Amino acid sequence: MTPVYLASGGVVCHAGRGLHALQKGLLAPASRPHYRTLTEITPAVTVPWLPATQLDEENSAMALATAAVADALVAYSPAQRRNMALFIASSSADLIGRERVYTAAVARGESALPWIRPGAGLLASRLAEQFGLGGGQYTINTACSSGVHALMYAAAAIRRGDCAHALVLGLECPGRVTLAGFNSLMLFTRSQCRPFDRERDGLILGQAAAAVVVDTDCQGPDFDRMQLLGAASACDTSSVTQTNADAARALMTSALNAAGVTRVDAIKAHGTGTPGSDGAEAAAITAYMAADYIPVTSIKPVLGHTLGACGVLETLAMAVCWQAGCLPATAGFRQPDPDAGLTPLTQVTALPPGRMLLNYFGFGGNNGVLVLEYAP
Repeated sequence: MTPVYLASGGVVCHAGRGLHALQKGLLAPASRPHYRTLTEITPAVTVPWLPATQLDEENSAMALATAAVADALVAYSPAQRRNMALFIASSSADLIGRERVYTAAVARGESALPWIRPGAGLLASRLAEQFGLGGGQYTINTACSSGVHALMYAAAAIRRGDCAHALVLGLECPGRVTLAGFNSLMLFTRSQCRPFDRERDGLILGQAAAAVVVDTDCQGPDFDRMQLLGAASACDTSSVTQTNADAARALMTSALNAAGVTRVDAIKAHGTGTPGSDGAEAAAITAYMAADYIPVTSIKPVLGHTLGACGVLETLAMAVCWQAGCLPATAGFRQPDPDAGLTPLTQVTALPPGRMLLNYFGFGGNNGVLVLEYAP
């Protein structure tokens, strides 16, 4: 099977813009949540979130996407871009932009219905035209696993010979509808996101655009021998909003089998900080580890849960930290949960080259697991 590697990346997220800012934000976190008041709800509620570094007045989806893609493509010539496919992963695409159109129409006393939503397809067309990407355009929406599935499809396209390289963009700009929806499910933390902690009480959403070029060249502009070794995808129908421990463990095993390995050196957990989801994932991870200790971390307390973008953003995050020889800590974790039986890293830990398992679980049971190998 043709090996596929991470080659270059671009990021705009709460940690800042660029791979260096991402690495620094994870290894020396100073994340502080912002708050938004949703007056559409009666009574009004205030919810936490982690916005991306501001690029323009509105932090629009197009502005975030353009910045991340521009950074990822710096080293690629027009000729290379002409045979580069574009995969966009998002759970809501430009929903925040549609909200602004709706709000402006209502303010003018005009009918705001039907609510026209161009979606990720139009965004893909605009980006492809702007950056000269001629290898095809694809959009993926499998909730919070969108990014990992986009990486899987991109790797498959390269192996089939459909394109020479692929650009994968994970994009999420949580709008008021998104925030109100998560609030209605009572999933927001009222203090701090603390994955796997005994007193965890919910998640915090984040805003991000993360772009990565994947290629058959093992030495890219930003990454050296960082291989997408294997992956697996499955739909767990046991629940609409969270995964089942047995299904999660089975999928982790499938990903390892696809990669041709039995053991990894670290695990990047999905780790949302919600009681049910963390409990199921912890059970799956501890069952896999058995008696062998493997360092586990979750980075959502620092970057937020970026929904459809997290598969790309968190894969890049692990890659940049790993190249620095480190695995970031799980910020906010204080007290082990005896029922979960899993204690994630509480401090930055040295991590030599090897293999890592990365979990991504989404609403609707749309789950994906990736095995990443670093062998410089």
